[in-house]
Amino acid sequence: MQAPFWSTMITIVLALGCLAVLGSAMGITPDSSGMGTHEQLGIRQCGFLQRTNYPCMTCGMTTSFALAVRGRLLASFLNQPAGAILALGTMALALYFTYISITRRKIDLLYISIYWKRYFFSGAALLMGVWAVQGFRRWLTLQGN
Repeated sequence: MQAPFWSTMITIVLALGCLAVLGSAMGITPDSSGMGTHEQLGIRQCGFLQRTNYPCMTCGMTTSFALAVRGRLLASFLNQPAGAILALGTMALALYFTYISITRRKIDLLYISIYWKRYFFSGAALLMGVWAVQGFRRWLTLQGN
């Protein structure tokens, strides 16, 4: 059974959104420091980093995306593991939503409604773990100076 027209339009918008994020990442150059790539998009430097001298939990994500879209997955993961996973997830969702749009299949909302909490809390735990590792790496760097 084909999905209704409005459902197909939503999946097209979602696919285009994913592709826009990936295209933006392709259009910028990964910063060699591992952070600061987002400044090429006109976004200011991280306020948390400025105030504390420690990275926030999303520091390095833009650099990680920029590395991942260039196929440098190990460098992306080593730079910001959560960013690498999100970049790969964005690529997978772009393909999935494109496939759903072309075939006009229905998205299984029951599956999404059952498992969304698991994905949300797994993502939050991943971000907190990465933040702890980044903070420790920064602390080691500051101890060496």
